Amino acid sequence: MTIPLDSYPDSSLRRPRLRPSVVVQRSEHRMRFLSFADLKEVEFEVRPYVHALIRHLDGETSCEELLATLRRDHGEDVSEEEVLDVVRCLAQHGLLVRGTGIEESEPFLVRQAQFLAELAASRPELPADVGVLQERLSGAEALVLGAGGTGSWVVRALCASGVGTVAVLDPDDVELSNLNRQALYLREDVGSPKVEALVRRCAEFAPATRIRAVRQRVGAAADLVAHLGQADVVVSCADEPSVNAVSDLVAEACEPRGIPHIVGGAYGGHLGIPGTTVLPGRSVCWKCLRHEAERERLASGYEDVLGRTGSAGSIGAITALVANITAWDAIRVLVGMPPALADRVRELDVISLDWRSRPLRSRPGCPCRPA
Repeated sequence: MTIPLDSYPDSSLRRPRLRPSVVVQRSEHRMRFLSFADLKEVEFEVRPYVHALIRHLDGETSCEELLATLRRDHGEDVSEEEVLDVVRCLAQHGLLVRGTGIEESEPFLVRQAQFLAELAASRPELPADVGVLQERLSGAEALVLGAGGTGSWVVRALCASGVGTVAVLDPDDVELSNLNRQALYLREDVGSPKVEALVRRCAEFAPATRIRAVRQRVGAAADLVAHLGQADVVVSCADEPSVNAVSDLVAEACEPRGIPHIVGGAYGGHLGIPGTTVLPGRSVCWKCLRHEAERERLASGYEDVLGRTGSAGSIGAITALVANITAWDAIRVLVGMPPALADRVRELDVISLDWRSRPLRSRPGCPCRPA
């Protein structure tokens, strides 16, 4: 992916710095750059002085100082334009640090700031200023339905990333059987409402996040609308009366209001499904997903005789895996990245760790997506 040069702050190109995630290899006339942050490999044929130039891309050495050093060590035939061309080429291939503002990050989020800087280096749609990306999170509001196996991990991930407001709806008390796979509860919380225990725990590690937790079961779209507030994303993690039924309500409330929402996730047994992200007007909607599933069922020639008779059970590691993938897509929506879970259904076989992914398509005449 080519990064436009005008997206780099002037200071980034005046004192260029190679991204920390980049490993550089050389042969006699070629150099290879391996970026482990975004799994990218770029190879160039180069003049010998470029081997030395790369070692000085430390963010401390200016291009003028770089040129003087190269001329001293490799002769006066190294031109200013050649040096600038190398710097520009590396920048356009996303191999130089583009993000700024890491030093200004609060200690709690400094490693996240480094991660955001790596994102900015390879995603031209993102601003170069890491502070702007973090402000998108701190100024955002997420609504999570359900604070159980999936929801508790999602809430924890959103709070830990510095999302400004996290609203949570859940009707249940903490049970002993919850503790092996639900992230925010301890034995001392057993018998307490989940929303109360959740507020206490999140305040301990992410005091800057405002938690608005309500003990309530959502039985109709109107129940949800009353809590949408200024929500920038809604994550459906509730499973009663069923995952599909709750997802129907979430889509009914969010779609006409243009609110991004993640629906339909599940886990249990050998399978983990992180859910589908819906961007109203821009991606396949939940009704289209349901329509596609029904179309496939009818095409098979089979009809249900007996549905599921109980839960397949799960384990904490699998619950956390599915939930954190879901949370990561919610964070992508909030910072302005394209979601990874839109327009597809992804199923993870948690035994083999193989993914099954199949595209979704909008049903004919769907009013939720522009032609």
